[in-house]
Order: sequence, then C-alpha cells, then structure tokens
Amino acid sequence: MKTLFMTLLLTFALNVWSQQATILNEPTVDERIELISIAFRLAEAWEYSSKEYPGYINDIEKHFGKFKNHELIKYIKLIREEKGIGYDAVMSFAINITEPPMMKPHKPFSDEVPDPRWGSEVSHQFLSLLNAFYLDTNSDLFFKQQADIYQVATGRFEKIHNDINLDWYTQFYGESPKGEFKTVIAMGIGDKGYGPKTTLPNGDEVIYAVIGVSQLDSNGQPVFDKDYFFPTSLHEFNHSFVNHLIAQNAEAFSDSGQILYSHLEKTMNEQGYYGWKSMYAEALVRASVVKYMMDNDFDEHLIEREINEQVESGFAWTDDLVKALMRFDSEREKYPRLKDFMPEVVTFFNGLAKDSKQIK
Repeated sequence: MKTLFMTLLLTFALNVWSQQATILNEPTVDERIELISIAFRLAEAWEYSSKEYPGYINDIEKHFGKFKNHELIKYIKLIREEKGIGYDAVMSFAINITEPPMMKPHKPFSDEVPDPRWGSEVSHQFLSLLNAFYLDTNSDLFFKQQADIYQVATGRFEKIHNDINLDWYTQFYGESPKGEFKTVIAMGIGDKGYGPKTTLPNGDEVIYAVIGVSQLDSNGQPVFDKDYFFPTSLHEFNHSFVNHLIAQNAEAFSDSGQILYSHLEKTMNEQGYYGWKSMYAEALVRASVVKYMMDNDFDEHLIEREINEQVESGFAWTDDLVKALMRFDSEREKYPRLKDFMPEVVTFFNGLAKDSKQIK
C-alpha cells in the first residue's frame, strides 16, 4: 500500500510539473546549428553533406565556398580523423555554446561537456576558430539573406510540432524535464535528425529535436509530410530520455551489446551507429516511438508500418521490445520510472544475444 501511495504521489507531482513547467517552443532555425553544420559540410563530413535541398546548398557554396581552406575547416578534418567527431557530437557542441557573434561556452568545457568525444582542449580550440570563421565569412549577412526561407520552413513545420503530446514523456518515463523542448529545423542536413540535450548554468534543461529538410515542394521550398516527420520529432525528443539510461547501465548491457552488434555492424554503420551503445539507444528510442503512437491512438496501420520500418532498418526485435515496454507500463507500481525497468531491458537483450544467429 505504501508503494502504491508513493507511485500515485509521484505521478501526481510529475503531472503538475508537466502542466506548469514544460514548454514547447515554436520551431526555429538556430544559427549555431546552421553555422557548425556549414563548417562540417565545407570539411566534407559526409553526414553534413546532403544535397537534398539544392537551392540552399547552392547559396552556401556561393557564400562560403571560398573559405574551404579556412583554419577552422582544416581543424575539423584533423579532429574527425583523430577523434572521430561527427554526427550528434557536432550538434552537442552547437547547443552548449551561446549565440553568435561572440560564442562562449554555456558552462566550462570539460571531458564530458559538450561531449566526451570532444574533450576540453579540442573544444576551446574549436570555439576560438569558430568565432573567427563567423567573422571572416560574414556569416551574419548569410543568415539575414536566408531569413525568408527560414520563416517558410519553420512555419510549415508548426502543424506537426503543435500536435506533440509533451505530457506523454513525463508520464511514460516517470521523469520530468526541468525546462523546455525545442524543435530546430537544420536546413542543410537532409534526412538526418538529432536529439541532443543540454543543461544550462541555472540548472534548466533544453531538450532538442533537430530536424533536417528532405522534402521540397514544386517551387523548391521545404515541406514536411506529417506521416514521416511526426515520428521523427518524437524520435529525437526521446533520445534525451533514453541515452543516459543506456550509459548508466553500460556494464550490464556490454556482453549482449557486443554480440548483437557483431552480427549487425555493417547494417548499423550504414546508418551512422558506430558501436553497440548507440545501437541500443536507437533500439529503445524506436520502440518508445511506437509506444507513444499506441498510447495516443494512432491508426493501427501506421503503428504496424512504424514497426516494420524499424525491423527493415536492422532492429529486428522492435515488436518484442515494444511488448516489454507495454509490460513496464502495466506495472508502474513496481517500476515507477523506465530507469527502474532497465534490469528487465538488460534481461531482454541478454535473451536475444543467446539466439543471436536468428538476429543475423
């Protein structure tokens, strides 16, 4: 009875917090993310070299093309080779600095901030060169010239953005975000998306869904099909609730993770998941998206399609993992938070690893 009372009390408190404090900002284009994405494009980072929005890419080439030998671009090539910096590490850096023109760390750089792949020394050097790049390239002019198309993109995404049920995140994960959700349209990254999170000096969290432009109308301007981009937004926001759970349980996941990843390495690498930790984070995020769709009364054929897409992407266990999450949600007295259910997720993947030939 005491456990049940505490669970109900926790649920009530989380709901009150969610209603009072969770903020979903209007979609925006973030100059920090645009600037760093452009720099990594100039450094020929393939995951930032999408050509899916030709008009915008041509404008980037016209404005920034002559700066491909800038010291920042040379440095990016070096740290990619030496430290493997790319993908979400790039976004983590962007959200952990202040806005231009004089970008500074929100909090002191360390071995963990903005991301373990960076490290304090590389972060400081990169930021110094980034500030110089912003001024040398007259980036402010570029962003002003693109203001109209930024407004088109963010305005068209609003119809998707406004339908997200933020309360679900609090209720499902049993953890309340201490701050706000932000959707950022990243104009030049194509079909890529990222879900970084940062904690500001005052303790507030900012949970991001960074969404790329991969669809255009007949006039070559961004459009966003809801059936595709709504699950994508859900996916990216989920990362902020999932990634740390995988990291906190890394030792327990390690054996099964290495076994399963050894069978799926090629498939995962093709999607940018270089290691079992990122594979497991993706697995749990993708299953959580399906759970959201079930909890919010999506059509069954859309739910089935979402599961099939994950299976086709190599996450063959998605349907069974969703069922495990359903069990978690039906036993909230025992598991108030997904964090409390993680030993069961470890057991789930251990079982898969024992029959890993079937996964292969």
